[in-house]
Amino acid sequence: MLWEAENSRGIACSSSSECRAVGDLPGMAVALVQGLGAGENNTSLTQPLIERYSRGTWTVANGTSSSDGGFLGGVTCLRSGVCWAVGGTLIEATT
Repeated sequence: MLWEAENSRGIACSSSSECRAVGDLPGMAVALVQGLGAGENNTSLTQPLIERYSRGTWTVANGTSSSDGGFLGGVTCLRSGVCWAVGGTLIEATT
């Protein structure tokens, strides 16, 4: 099971066997999961995360990383395969 409560910010189910969980992961973790490599731009950024629960198994959705980092804070599902997630980017400024 991939889904862990500390990484999750929201979960929605369209049935007892179909769910989506959203949240974020540290940059290195998502780099390992998605094979992005440990480049300078993604090692410290929090990355958005979408996981799908279907028939007893959690899987990470493709295409959930962002070069600007970010997070997903909530999700809702109307029916199987019809879900929306909301979130934002986390940009740190230094002077």
